[in-house]
Order: sequence, then C-alpha cells, then structure tokens
Amino acid sequence: MINRFRNEKNKRGAIKIEKKAINILKNILKDEISAFAFTFSFLSRINFGFYKPELLKKSIKYIPLFSFVSGGIIFVSYYISKKFLPHPIPEFLTILIQYLLFNYFHFDGLLDFSDAFLSHKKNREDILKIMDDTKIGSFAVLVGVIYLLAKIELYKSLLPQNTKIIIFSFSAGRLGILASSFLFPKPAKSEGLGYIFLSAGRKTFLLPCIIIFSINFYFFPYETIFSALSSAIFGFLSLRRINGLTGDVLGAICEISEIVFLTTNFVIKSAQF
Repeated sequence: MINRFRNEKNKRGAIKIEKKAINILKNILKDEISAFAFTFSFLSRINFGFYKPELLKKSIKYIPLFSFVSGGIIFVSYYISKKFLPHPIPEFLTILIQYLLFNYFHFDGLLDFSDAFLSHKKNREDILKIMDDTKIGSFAVLVGVIYLLAKIELYKSLLPQNTKIIIFSFSAGRLGILASSFLFPKPAKSEGLGYIFLSAGRKTFLLPCIIIFSINFYFFPYETIFSALSSAIFGFLSLRRINGLTGDVLGAICEISEIVFLTTNFVIKSAQF
C-alpha cells in the first residue's frame, strides 16, 4: 500500500515536471518567434504586431534568416512575373515590390544621408539637423534618381541571367548594416532608430554578420568583399563627420552595399566577354 502511494506520488511529480518543462519550452518558442517577427517589424514594412524594443537584442540573431527569407520573397515575385510578363516589366515590378515591402525606409535614409553629407556643412550639429529635416533637398533628388535608374538597369542586365543574385544582393545590404554596426558601434544621437539598434551592443552583431558574410562569400566572393568594404568606408566616414552612426546612415549603408554588390557583379560579367 505504501509503495503504491509512493508510486502515485512520484507519477504526479513527474507529470508536474513534464508540464513545467513543456510550459518553459512553449515560452521560449513564443519568445523566439516574437523576436523573429520583430525583425520584420523593425527592418521592413511588414508588421506582425511585435514592435517591442525589448525584443531588439534577441531579434538581431535572426537578421540572416530575415535577409534570406525576404530576398527569397523578392526572388519568387520576380520568377513568377517573368513567366507571364515581357522584359523589362518583371524588373520594374521587382524594384517596386522590394521598395514597398523592404527598402522604403533604407532608401529614405539614403536620401537624408545624401542631403546632409553632400552639403557644405562642416559642423556635426548642422549635418544632423539636415538629416532630421523632413524636406527633400536637391542632393537627395539627384542621388535618389541616379540610384534608382542605376539599380533598374542593373536588374535588367543581371536578373535574366542569374536570378538568385537578387537574394544575395538583398542580404548584402543587411550585412552592410551589421558590419558597420559592429565596426563603429557608436550612435551619433541619443535617440532615434539608430540609437535603439546600436544599443543592442557590439558583440550582438558579430555572429549574424559572420553568417551572412560566409554564405554570400561562398556564392559571390568578390561582390561580398567589395560590398562589405563599402559599408566599412561609409561607416568610417559617418564616424568622422558626425561622431557615430544614425538610422539614416545605416539605411544609406544598406542601399549602398546592395548597389555595390550588383555593380561588382556587372563589372565581373562584363569583363568575361
């Protein structure tokens, strides 16, 4: 009788432990899914309702996954559209989808960066003031138009021959954000998205940076190297001019890293003929 009672007690204890373990695993899984969803909310216009700053540090490790999943979405959209539409309509649609869903804020950063850094202002506060200004200046218009025209031409030239490059050029942009944040982890301001992102800490950026660099380098070695170098150069320029990075600077670096990746591939392909 005593043994039976003990067995029942042990069984109930084991069930309680099992339930606790399951609940712990559920909470961990929920937190990780929330962190991954937050990556989309923070780095794109796809909002899953998980925009919580406390998830930022945990979400950074998912940037490689975000990069290749998002690049895959753009890849699929181009692949489907080129089956039904004549060239170059799929390339225009791909640019439109990419910027509506993923690159809109980064492109806005490029415009603000262009206005501020191409101005004749030397003072740090004046440069930051221009970047914070909601008005679009002449330098922003000039750089924005040239950038989009160049990217459209690169897509028209490269995508029909090697569609997968769109995945890796997209991830190269996010590698640029991670690399510059790791190399120059100092925020230029004590507020804003750049400050929030950089507050995750330098070490947080290292592993996802290595992951994207390794995958991209395997498929596109020269493109990856030059793209990463461009992010380091513009990150250093920002450090010298405004004593750190901002959200606009990181957005600009993302766009610059993408187009350097594509341009390098175009030069390599052209040299082979």
